[in-house]
Amino acid sequence: MAEHGGIPSLSDEPKEGVVTGPNAWYGRTSQGIDWHVYLGNASQVLAAFNDKSFHCVVTSPPYYNLRDYNVEGQIGVEETVQEYVNAIAEVMDQVYRVLKQDGVLFLNIGDTYYSGKGEAQGKDRKSKKRRFGLRPVDKSGGVGIGIRPKNDTGADTVEHFLPKDRHPQQAYEWINYRLVCATLNSRKKTHEDILDPFHIKNGWFTIDFPSLFIKPAKGLNEDLAQRIQLTIDILRLNDESTCWQSRERYIKVYCLRQITFDHLLSEAPFIAFELIRQNLVESIREIMAYSSI
Repeated sequence: MAEHGGIPSLSDEPKEGVVTGPNAWYGRTSQGIDWHVYLGNASQVLAAFNDKSFHCVVTSPPYYNLRDYNVEGQIGVEETVQEYVNAIAEVMDQVYRVLKQDGVLFLNIGDTYYSGKGEAQGKDRKSKKRRFGLRPVDKSGGVGIGIRPKNDTGADTVEHFLPKDRHPQQAYEWINYRLVCATLNSRKKTHEDILDPFHIKNGWFTIDFPSLFIKPAKGLNEDLAQRIQLTIDILRLNDESTCWQSRERYIKVYCLRQITFDHLLSEAPFIAFELIRQNLVESIREIMAYSSI
């Protein structure tokens, strides 16, 4: 058995005495441990094993619409997220059956599904199978297939509201953590004069239609209105390439009846509440005047 940095390697010995078949390989390690490798449909291969026969399962199934392995019936190229989840769940039913009662499952699955309208964003040195054709998300923008439209404001992240460099005593205090989007957090930097999202009240910010610009609501005292405007400016909430574009994306698919108001309320509650507050739930379609062509 070869040694690499003090760690035993099985890369040499198992090559001798390995038995191969059309869809399986098996042999025995130098330590007398039997091993098997099976090739086939995961659900069908697992179905051949006895109940509660494994202590541990480690798996990393294909991500949704990220790679095409050109294998019939492969997981990951389904038309909807629900179909993809159903395919994973079918395998997991078999995994649950073969795991011992105290067994452990490690499931590694990514939430990535989209890359610049299907175009490559650099070389993939690990795999030439990365899918950059027309995917369901490219055809629909996420509407009707069970996923959100591409996020224009960055991934969700948990960050400190008060900068930890200036307030080290708050570095590990839960009260100082905020769930934020990465783009706005990068704009906030070390500013401490923007409004704390924990303290913002409904009605302080408003959306102007049809411009979709965010503004301080009317009737607020001058100091509060100035702090709201400062927050808008620092975070660039009216930046057309990020925040404004995100609002426009949601309002457009709603006006074109591609999503319901309940969906809008769930995914973009600020927009939905503004439509309710301004009594524009139905008339917004005339105001925005989007064409379905």
